[in-house]
Amino acid sequence: EKTFRAIYHKKPFLLLGQKHSLRELRNRGFKTFNPILAEEYDDLEGDLRFLILLKQAININNFSKKHLNHIIDECKNTVDYNYNHMLKYIKSEIDLLSNSGD
Repeated sequence: EKTFRAIYHKKPFLLLGQKHSLRELRNRGFKTFNPILAEEYDDLEGDLRFLILLKQAININNFSKKHLNHIIDECKNTVDYNYNHMLKYIKSEIDLLSNSGD
């Protein structure tokens, strides 16, 4: 739900979830932010996964406003794509559920 909130508001995101959560998003047709935001953590297990993601979040938090705006600009095409894809994806899921009783 929080990932889709970021997608809806057209914001880049880091995803703390199960191993290969980003891979699953890509399998569903969404784009992620590699290489703009490092995503190696998606392949890691347990505490190491959390620590690498936390380190990346701290690094992003320490970016200058100018650098952060640059990162956001670099992600614009991806966040726009994900927003539009999410709208189609939700509609197709609703259609699938609506037709499952036929």
